[in-house]
Amino acid sequence: HMKTIFICLALVSCLVFNCVVTAQEGWKPVEPKGYFGIFGGIAIPRDLETDNLPDISLDNSWVAGAKLGGFFARPIIFEIEYYHIGEMDFGNKLFADSVYTDSVFLNLVLRYPETRFHPFIGAGGGWAWSHLKNARTGPFGAFSSNDSNWAAQALGGIDIDISSNTTLTFEYRYFYTEPTFLQNHDSKIQSSLATAGFNFLF
Repeated sequence: HMKTIFICLALVSCLVFNCVVTAQEGWKPVEPKGYFGIFGGIAIPRDLETDNLPDISLDNSWVAGAKLGGFFARPIIFEIEYYHIGEMDFGNKLFADSVYTDSVFLNLVLRYPETRFHPFIGAGGGWAWSHLKNARTGPFGAFSSNDSNWAAQALGGIDIDISSNTTLTFEYRYFYTEPTFLQNHDSKIQSSLATAGFNFLF
C-alpha cells in the first residue's frame, strides 16, 4: 500500500504549494455564515478487535469526504460530515480480506477565528455502515457481512485562509465504531485519519 501513501503525500504537497502561492495575493478577515468542505488523506487503523477472537492487524488505507458547517455562535461551529474509509486489508487473510466503512457525523467544533490561522478542536457522534469482505469463519466458504452502528470521533486541526472565501485545512480525526459482523461477536474498528482539504466559505 505504499502507492496509496505516496498518492496521499503528493496530494498534501500540492495543497501546501497552492496555499503558499495564493497567500501572496493578500488576505483580509471575513465573517462567513458557513462553509462547504472537501478532504482526503490516509487512514491508519488499529488492529480489529473482536469478542472471543484474536486481534487482527489492518493495513493502512485512504479516506475521502465532504462536510457542511455553520457558524452559529462564534467560536462554535456545527458540522454535518460524511466520509468513506477505503478497504483496510487484513494482515491475516485466513479471517477475511478487508473491511471498510461509510459514516455520517454531527460535529461540534470550537474554532478561534481572529487571525489568518484558525486552530480548532471538536468531537462528533453519528452512524457508521461497516462492511466485512470475504469472511472465512464457517464450513461453507467465504461470505460478506455488513452492519450499521453508532460511531464517535474526536478531531483537531488548523484552517489557513488562502483567500477571502477559501481556507486550506489540515485535520486529524480519531474514528471509532462497534459493528457486529458475526453473531454474538462485537468488533471494534478504530482508525487515525490524517487529511487535507479546502473549505469554501459563504
